[in-house]
Amino acid sequence: MNKKTTLKYVGMMIIGGIFGALLSLGLINGKEKLTDEIFPLISTALMDNSFYIMLFVTLTLLIPTIFHFVKGKSLMKVTIDLDDDALDIVEKKAQKHSNKAMAFNSILLVLNFMMYGMSFDSEGLPFIAKTILFLIVLISCSILELKTIKLIQKYDSRLKGDPGSLKFQKDLLESCDEAEKLKIYETGFKAYQFTKDGALIMVVVTIILKVTGISGSFPVFISSTLFLMIVASFNYYAIKAEQ
Repeated sequence: MNKKTTLKYVGMMIIGGIFGALLSLGLINGKEKLTDEIFPLISTALMDNSFYIMLFVTLTLLIPTIFHFVKGKSLMKVTIDLDDDALDIVEKKAQKHSNKAMAFNSILLVLNFMMYGMSFDSEGLPFIAKTILFLIVLISCSILELKTIKLIQKYDSRLKGDPGSLKFQKDLLESCDEAEKLKIYETGFKAYQFTKDGALIMVVVTIILKVTGISGSFPVFISSTLFLMIVASFNYYAIKAEQ
């Protein structure tokens, strides 16, 4: 590491320390307003409107998921009668739509769990309605993901693996060619860098909230555990790959 890089990291640490200190002071001074007014107001608003929020998010993400799935499927059907040049163009478009369908579907699945868990209340009709909506979204996302994978495999017989098997990810990766594997590795590394930085920010924020007395130790434990899992899993597979 050269001198310039070292100074850059030191500068970033100093700026981060100053920002953390200022944020902590601000939270300490505004602790009562946050805990007595702002947080209860937000919590009440979310609980009172949780079903409508879930419904809005579901429709906002489910509609583009279905659109891109249908669009990708229709494009893949026409690839049968195309020449090689046109085939490459249409396949890329179809793959792009399939990837977008998977992305919207995965985001919806995660938000579905998050919204249901955060707004969980076992009393009254809203709970029943939210539970039914949660199950519908869960089943729909699972079916759409399965259908998207099967659709891709149908028009690309090289790709192996049963989506219902625990070895699916491994079988699918092994059936890809070298260019596809390189793309997957590059995407995975970028995702690792992003999630590692995000997890570190979560750790710092939860520690600040703990220090200022706004939250307890459990959020720090959860965020630190997540950070540890991300870093440890990456290094484990990096070491395993060298063997």
